[in-house]
Amino acid sequence: MSGQRLDNGAHGRPLNRDPVRIVEAPPIPILPKALSGALVRHCLLFSGEEHQTLLIARTQCFRLCLFRFQHRGIRRFSSFSCWAFIWASAAGSDFIVGPSRLGELLWLVTATHPNRNGLMQKHTQPSTFASPLFVGMDMHKKTIAFCVYDDETGELIDERQLPNDWAKIRKYIDNVQKQHGEPQCCYEASSCGFVLYRALRALGVHCDVIAPSSIPRRPGDRVKTDHRDARKLATLYAAGLLTPVTVPDEEREAMRSLVRCRADLVDVLTRTKQRALFFVQARGYRYCGGRHWSCAFRKWITTLPLSAVDQITLQAYLHKITYLEQEVRRLEDLLAQAAQKDRYRDTVNVLSAFRGIGLMTALTLLCELGDIRRFAHPRQLMAYLGLVPSEHTSGDRVMRGSITKTGNTHARKALVSTAWKYATAPRCSAALRARHRASPLKSYGLPGKPRAGCTSASES
Repeated sequence: MSGQRLDNGAHGRPLNRDPVRIVEAPPIPILPKALSGALVRHCLLFSGEEHQTLLIARTQCFRLCLFRFQHRGIRRFSSFSCWAFIWASAAGSDFIVGPSRLGELLWLVTATHPNRNGLMQKHTQPSTFASPLFVGMDMHKKTIAFCVYDDETGELIDERQLPNDWAKIRKYIDNVQKQHGEPQCCYEASSCGFVLYRALRALGVHCDVIAPSSIPRRPGDRVKTDHRDARKLATLYAAGLLTPVTVPDEEREAMRSLVRCRADLVDVLTRTKQRALFFVQARGYRYCGGRHWSCAFRKWITTLPLSAVDQITLQAYLHKITYLEQEVRRLEDLLAQAAQKDRYRDTVNVLSAFRGIGLMTALTLLCELGDIRRFAHPRQLMAYLGLVPSEHTSGDRVMRGSITKTGNTHARKALVSTAWKYATAPRCSAALRARHRASPLKSYGLPGKPRAGCTSASES
């Protein structure tokens, strides 16, 4: 039974030929209540027979992925979504999902969990524009191009370029306020960050940071200047055709930078290890004693009879590897301490209850996605992560391709890496059981003792 799989496609057809029963719950308008009580009583059908039960639970807000259960004698769940997921992992049920379905469950758990903390604050949509005056800013490291556009008259009031200096920018914005009224400012997200955004917000000036992928571009437009870009930002922003990004606060932005720094160091460490390994192989040496970069491998590679110049090259690689490993461990210790703050603790523990999500993956998803409830539906989250299929349809011709891979690369990589854990036989390791005990979801009724057949495995 553990070798059988369920199709993770849009239609959810089971690949196996086992007898199944499909139970579909009627849509319930209130999401939290749809996850408890009546929905569970209407959906969960346990019997003493050894056949499986295939359950599809639908509500107006989401479509839950397929669960396949074997009778375990469990009758009571306070939250069907959270505990069906964790119970299936802990009990050893055959439960295989892909990254898109796993993303739906992540959205479901974090968006509906009652013990959400600082990061799980209610997301509010931006209010409608109260002023017809719009300012587009094309921001660079040294200069900023401004364009002031009046949406009522359709006129460009002013266009100019200023040095990227806050004193001059503030003076210019003050003059615009005195002469024309309160402006609505925007600029394109870039490596310049959110410093200007926070400075304008502190002055009480409305400002949005625009996602570069949402800016329309005509294929025949081959002329690009700073003034043209500022003009395009102002006019499209006034027309409501641009999508602003969600700007994190300074603390979460710093935490996100630390998580990304650790990920960058891990990438550099991996490439350095590969270069050292290729260098040794080019000299005719190959290690056959087990895994690379184990203690035995490190002892072997330091005793190779190389020439003096090759020894210098190899030692340079090994010193760099040692330094990078120390830095990665240091950053991981700092991140582990930061995860214990009240702002992150509960959410990290909830995410860590999923099999395949450790501390670093939980912090990556938390810092990259922020308030996950800003996505009204899991499909929006999957589109943001680039996990939806591409499509090129024209007339009667329908062509669908691979996933789009747009949006946040760091979160998509973490989610895909986690989904691969569900392609193997489910096991409940000692580390996973410890994360279950630390999770605030334990108040929902997860059995306190692991199943008798649950054996320790490697780190999940």
